[in-house]
Amino acid sequence: MASANPPPDDPPLGNYGYDEKAVARGLSKRRQSEWLERSKKWPDLPARRWAARKVIGKGAYGICGQWDYTGNDKSMPRQIVVKQSIGSTAKILRGESKMMHLTTSTGADYVVKLYKGCHRGAGTGTSDIDPLPYNSLGMYIPHQEVVRMYMEYAPGGDLDAFFKRLIATPGARVIPEEHLWRLLHCLAKASMALGRFSLLLQTFQGHGKSWKCNFFA
Repeated sequence: MASANPPPDDPPLGNYGYDEKAVARGLSKRRQSEWLERSKKWPDLPARRWAARKVIGKGAYGICGQWDYTGNDKSMPRQIVVKQSIGSTAKILRGESKMMHLTTSTGADYVVKLYKGCHRGAGTGTSDIDPLPYNSLGMYIPHQEVVRMYMEYAPGGDLDAFFKRLIATPGARVIPEEHLWRLLHCLAKASMALGRFSLLLQTFQGHGKSWKCNFFA
């Protein structure tokens, strides 16, 4: 069994990427690397097909990281993001998962896709936000499970991140006209998707339909 809470000052494992903001929030590079390394034991991300790359961030109720697909199935997404939360704050991640479930169902290619909705699993004991679901007697405790969801990786970030990069780049605060029209086009399409989303929400609530993930059972 994996040991709980590895010492934060130990050297990091492997050749993983780290999030410095997460370090500042108390999640050391060692514990970030342990979380990525121990993901090899997750049943739905087998190490022979998925490779952990880096921790993207740590929030108030969880952690997220990037994985790359290394298998031969061309229908699989090449990169995904995994968000993980502890059971006591699972409601927040479930709400996000439900929202993404519906927006993904619009079929819009400019909406971040949900590949697997919020589901429960065992943590690996790397930190307080990744606890082992066992008590001191070795008994499995279901309410100590973590929750995870898998979603599309957007390497460029969102529109807010784009503007922040623009502001931070000297001499690059003028957006080229073509780029500006592309942004406006995407925003217009997003508005149309939200209109479809409201109708879709009524459909799901009225008929109790369920959504099945495309890539992960």
